[in-house]
Amino acid sequence: MGGSGIFIVAVKCLLASTIMGFIIHYFYQSLDHLLPNDSTLIAFFKLGLTISLGGGAYLTVLFLLKTEELKWVVSVIQKKFLRGESE
Repeated sequence: MGGSGIFIVAVKCLLASTIMGFIIHYFYQSLDHLLPNDSTLIAFFKLGLTISLGGGAYLTVLFLLKTEELKWVVSVIQKKFLRGESE
């Protein structure tokens, strides 16, 4: 991968990160209005839900942008965990 390939991957990751940031910001703000922080358990629930949504959004955007590195990571995970093979 040359310099232009690295730049393209960086731009795709930056775009995915920006979209993820907007999603988790507005989702957490909405969730904060629905569920006030009355207890630590509710705060952890909101945090966990927001992190899960943000991670899912980031991976979805990378998938839609056809990022080769994401395809590589998925194939490594499939080899390690789903097929039980080792490299």
